[in-house]
Amino acid sequence: TVQLGEAAGSAPPAGGSLLGVAAVLSSSLLSGFANIYFEKVLKEAAPPPGASTSAPPPPPPPSLWMRNVQLGLFSIPQAALLLLADRSAIVARGPLQGFSPLVWAVVASTAFGGLLVAAVVKHADNIVKMYAAACAIVLTCAVTSIVTASPPSALFLSGMALVLGSLLLYNQPVATARTAAAAAAA
Repeated sequence: TVQLGEAAGSAPPAGGSLLGVAAVLSSSLLSGFANIYFEKVLKEAAPPPGASTSAPPPPPPPSLWMRNVQLGLFSIPQAALLLLADRSAIVARGPLQGFSPLVWAVVASTAFGGLLVAAVVKHADNIVKMYAAACAIVLTCAVTSIVTASPPSALFLSGMALVLGSLLLYNQPVATARTAAAAAAA
């Protein structure tokens, strides 16, 4: 693809690649920490058996639905600022201008995906969620390649091979000293 700096005939800014790599690494780290914390919050449980019972028991953790509402509350100030910035168009044509059936389908799909991610994290773990996302990307690429009759790039295929290989390695049973000794004795 052509970058904007190349298209305009100017040289790319110095340090652009380094800044991009730093941004991607920061995004990955923050996303990972957020996912781990989200998993912890969803899986908080009562104290372990045998713990002191002199204190009253803590209240049960909020439900999955309540957690989604709590997380969604953070988007309200941002949405309000965007509505204020575009208030003249909203007054003239309404807040849902341009919402076609296709847009509503995307909104519903995104909302369902958010609920599905929360359910997967609650009942599985963060690693399974990340592998599901990686598999979804690979499947989307395969379907897109078939529908548009355009092959994926070699770089994407190598990434897909790494994802599929890591899936196989993740699902391999862990060999312990006991299983290795039993296998050697047989």
